[in-house]
Amino acid sequence: PGGYSPDMMNYANDINVYQIWANMVCYDQGYFDPEQRPYSCVYASRRRNTEYVHSNEEIFATYGQSIVMYEEMPVVLSGAMGDFAYIARFTTEEEALAFVDFVSKK
Repeated sequence: PGGYSPDMMNYANDINVYQIWANMVCYDQGYFDPEQRPYSCVYASRRRNTEYVHSNEEIFATYGQSIVMYEEMPVVLSGAMGDFAYIARFTTEEEALAFVDFVSKK
């Protein structure tokens, strides 16, 4: 997959998918525990010129310890992925979905 999918796999599983791929190529072994899934990782985005309930400062004050990546998207990708991207990880899916709601609430 493209985009941030490899990063999200890494964050969700505390792994390095690029190293796993290299190990598969070199040793025909992945060397990771497929049963180990410690986090739910989510992507949330925002668009310019849209009014949201919570400010960026509120997002970081509330969820800063869980946000693993935040960036302004390049214009060429922003049409599909939003202008500002947040990736966060949580120990439960419920927490992850609450984060997406918090970020995207208009």
